[in-house]
Amino acid sequence: MTKQRKDPLSDPNHVFSVAEYKEYNVKMSDDKYNGSIDGVCEMPSGEFVIADWNNCKVKLLDKEYRVLDHCDVPEYPWDVCHIDGNEVAVCVNSKLLFINATKGKLVTTRKLSFSHKCIASAHHGGQLYISSGIALYVYTMSGKKVKRLYKDKSGDRTVRKCAISNDGKTIYFTNYDEHQLITLDNDGNKLTLLTDPDIKFPTGVHVTPAGHVFVCCSDTVLQVDKDGKKKLAILTREEHMEVPLALFFSSSTSSLIVGGWEDTLLVIKLI
Repeated sequence: MTKQRKDPLSDPNHVFSVAEYKEYNVKMSDDKYNGSIDGVCEMPSGEFVIADWNNCKVKLLDKEYRVLDHCDVPEYPWDVCHIDGNEVAVCVNSKLLFINATKGKLVTTRKLSFSHKCIASAHHGGQLYISSGIALYVYTMSGKKVKRLYKDKSGDRTVRKCAISNDGKTIYFTNYDEHQLITLDNDGNKLTLLTDPDIKFPTGVHVTPAGHVFVCCSDTVLQVDKDGKKKLAILTREEHMEVPLALFFSSSTSSLIVGGWEDTLLVIKLI
């Protein structure tokens, strides 16, 4: 009897390897500067929304990573996360802008203002997880603070980006200043603190529905185990992308979409 192979997308213990790398240029003709892609998320339609920090733009891409539309934002956009349906939220200084992506167009619908910086966001279970750079907060969708999960004032980027497990019980975030990936439970208790020679100036972190965890570092992208205890795989090196900043795993194509300090998205097909 032949043993059936597990689907890697549903097996939380699967360690991915790279099948291929592809690059896609997302520069627009009216971009004033070289791009800096600080946020990436996928829509239910298979389109993507990216935050171009350097050009103060949010860009909508089709499934082939071609720019369909953009909207200008008043200040540098630090991150973007999918909320629900056609809605995304973009971090701009101390505000969170809500933008709808419908029929190939981006339209800003509302905003929330905070008493602290808003440099990263995640959405889970009808709640917003907001990083101020030194603290991680939970807010309602109307902007009411639920609680502060974590705070570390020892630097300026001790809480960079965050990701929430599918069951909402585990929160991962990057400590850029101390070169760490930190894992919390949903009460804010620290579960693990991961350091590794390859975890240098970590920025983006992403967790798949099955629990695979990916982290952007200064010159590489890593897979770590779902408990945040150890590095499992190195998925890029500097020759593939100089400074990766943000990433998103697309289950439909089994690909990591990685943005960084340039006008290209690096799409890594995983197996």
